[in-house]
Amino acid sequence: MKCWNSLLIIIFLSAFQACQLKSQDLFDVSNSLSYADYLFTAGEYRLAAMEYERMVFMDSTNIKARMMLIRSYRLQGEYQRGLERINSFYRNYSVIPKGIATETGRLLLHERQFEEAGRLLGLNTGFSETDRLFLLTSGEMLKEDYDAANLLLGQNRSVQAEFITDYGNILNLEREFKYKSAGLSVMMSAIIPGTGKIYTGFWKDGIFSFILVAASAYQSYRGFEKNGISSVYGWVFGSFAAGFYIGNLYGSGKSANQYNSEFRHKIQHQVEETFSNYK
Repeated sequence: MKCWNSLLIIIFLSAFQACQLKSQDLFDVSNSLSYADYLFTAGEYRLAAMEYERMVFMDSTNIKARMMLIRSYRLQGEYQRGLERINSFYRNYSVIPKGIATETGRLLLHERQFEEAGRLLGLNTGFSETDRLFLLTSGEMLKEDYDAANLLLGQNRSVQAEFITDYGNILNLEREFKYKSAGLSVMMSAIIPGTGKIYTGFWKDGIFSFILVAASAYQSYRGFEKNGISSVYGWVFGSFAAGFYIGNLYGSGKSANQYNSEFRHKIQHQVEETFSNYK
């Protein structure tokens, strides 16, 4: 469907341009910029990038065309391509203009190039206070260094920006979350099999582990009670019981890590959404 929409947009604009051929130069920078901006506003970032590329070729000094080109690459997920184009425009970080510098920082963070993003912030002095704070805080949030991010926001309470509220809400969730201890989970299951898994919220697994260990241990006890230490039945089910018990301990530690991991994944998803959607 999106391909058809793109085709219709191209056909419509081509027809409109054809009607205006006698009165204006359709391929001058001004008209091309309007066309590219229209595509960008319509969410056709790939087509917009193609037009901005053509504009940059026509006028290599057009800062707006460069910035919109980089932004188009970012919004379509072509982060590395965007960085390559920036490197082709500027010889080092210190000379990158204000708006493009912010786009550069966002691309570097998308690519998880945290050290490079730090170098950019250190070398380029053209950032606004808000953009600098956004990139610094986003870097810490994406690295999962929530303490550092919280400190940054606390030191910049006077800055008014939507991302501060969004990141603040995420940090509150993380601060209030009760992480489960893998050691405590294992210890609980060592005393009563399955209780460690119940502690981490995996009730069904915990009950199942308890039944397996208890049932096999009971069968082993019956075998030894009936035939003594030489009972094959007793040794077989005793081996089962030992295996289930050890598995119960391993699974209890793993369930605590899984519980914590699922929460961290949820938090990071919210971080990435806030980072990507901020304008």
